[in-house]
Amino acid sequence: CPDARGVICTWAGTGELGFNGDDKPIAESNLYWPIDLTIDADLGTYVLDWNNHAVREVTEDGKFKTVVGTTFPGDGPEDLSDLEPPGAEGTEVPLNHPTQFVPMPDGTLTLVAWHNHKLRRYDPETGRVTVICGGPAGFAGDGGPMRMAKLDQPSQLVVDEDANQYILDQRNQVIRHVVPEGVIHTLAGTPKEAGFAGDGGPALSAKLSFPTGTNPQPGGGLALDENGGLYVSDTLN
Repeated sequence: CPDARGVICTWAGTGELGFNGDDKPIAESNLYWPIDLTIDADLGTYVLDWNNHAVREVTEDGKFKTVVGTTFPGDGPEDLSDLEPPGAEGTEVPLNHPTQFVPMPDGTLTLVAWHNHKLRRYDPETGRVTVICGGPAGFAGDGGPMRMAKLDQPSQLVVDEDANQYILDQRNQVIRHVVPEGVIHTLAGTPKEAGFAGDGGPALSAKLSFPTGTNPQPGGGLALDENGGLYVSDTLN
């Protein structure tokens, strides 16, 4: 891209959908519905290649390298080695439409594994992936460790400077909060009840409305302001 401000150019992708392999310059690499981008000064640059079911890192020489996913949809390795530390090699962990890759204060990254109903932790030092939250789709776990909780298509995650995590639990119609000690609870919304209600009252009495059904599109968004205030994009409202 030229140095001049206000000039647009293609940075990655060919305009053709699909997957034509790694180790090519990013502008010569096919993508298939890239949904999110992570740029971190210390941890690197990553593209969430949604319909290729992969997290792809931009290497120092400007090429793509898949670090999580196999480009075929799935939910972890057959030997279930990503369920316990030290985890599984990232390139041996099939995914199903991941939506976000979030840098964490401890130098790892958390993958929002949307259609797998899980959060997975990626360690860039080892290349290994471990499930840290979720399992079969459902709603459970409030008041206990996040590893034992159930989610239903989580689509977004934000983390504040004190390591509090906020999860948009899409089909559960709620926002979940994980404190630094790892305990999860519902922060806003009414579990499994989509609607519009609650302005001016407690967040736990409110209703939110995110895409639902058997196979929805990803929905909702989260953002933190400089004072730690949490904002929610309430998609269908």
